[in-house]
Amino acid sequence: MQVGGKLAVHGEVSPSLLGNIEEAEAAWLLWRPGSYHQVKITADNEKEANDAEGEITAMMFSGGADFSSTAWRHRNERAGRQQHNLHAGITGHGFDIPLDCEEEFSGAAESAGRMLTGLQMEMFPLATNFREIRGD
Repeated sequence: MQVGGKLAVHGEVSPSLLGNIEEAEAAWLLWRPGSYHQVKITADNEKEANDAEGEITAMMFSGGADFSSTAWRHRNERAGRQQHNLHAGITGHGFDIPLDCEEEFSGAAESAGRMLTGLQMEMFPLATNFREIRGD
């Protein structure tokens, strides 16, 4: 949002997720109008996710306290009305850890993977050039 522009997701995305992102984005635009800009997000395919058998429900997962607590709450049915049957965590290389720091990401992903395994969840790695686009 510091740069603004467009973001294309090559894959399937939940329309409710996109709606929630737009709502959060609108709040930040009101709170910090000079610091942030709108990002138009599009996806190849929009399909509402459900926790039907055979479907994978995933969350971003860095291994930090917030992510670990969220995963634990959902896997142990302690998330109340927000409950989702989480199956996987997505570890993102290129957000906090730059793409050229492969060894550092490998260690962080290994640790996150152990936590996810303990919760009977799969881990899917993701790489992004987010920092390059932002100019970091």
